[in-house]
Amino acid sequence: MTILKTIQTVLKDYTPRLLQDDGSTQGAVIVPLFQREGQIFVLLTKRTENLSIHKGQISFPGGKKEPNDKTIFHCALRETLEEIGIPPEKIALLGALDQLKTFGSNVLLTPFVCEVAFPFELKPNSGEVEEVIEIPFKELLKNENWSQKTIQVDKIKEKIIYYFDYEHWTVWGATAQILHQLVTLVRPVLD
Repeated sequence: MTILKTIQTVLKDYTPRLLQDDGSTQGAVIVPLFQREGQIFVLLTKRTENLSIHKGQISFPGGKKEPNDKTIFHCALRETLEEIGIPPEKIALLGALDQLKTFGSNVLLTPFVCEVAFPFELKPNSGEVEEVIEIPFKELLKNENWSQKTIQVDKIKEKIIYYFDYEHWTVWGATAQILHQLVTLVRPVLD
């Protein structure tokens, strides 16, 4: 079974944890996976420095739900087209991961893991995306690429946050949390 089929099987049997809707802004991201020359990659973006929030950070394509978005998944599809130019017809939903709240922007975020049909043409939106990054999925499976630390949240709670290092990039925050959950779900089946 291919890695993409394994991911799809694992996510089909997984029930994502939903957070209580506390009136926060709703948002969604796509975790875009694609296969090229027998290898699976994940696409990430480096946000430009001129954005109001999360500037310069590594992220997935996605954003806040707008009134014309039929569903939260449509929000993720629209944002992916706007940010990196991949149209919805190139994207197949494999499954969803746990909702989470973003630091700083306080968005209730729903991550959708998707396969992007290769080949595709990237058209990064220069106002939002400084560069598009391809990370081999096998690198995500290596424990030595991951680290974690405990931080204080709201002066009472402690939270473990994950970091993923690849080449000269460091992925952290909600993006690393989403990738870490995906790897945690899939690794036992791949081992």
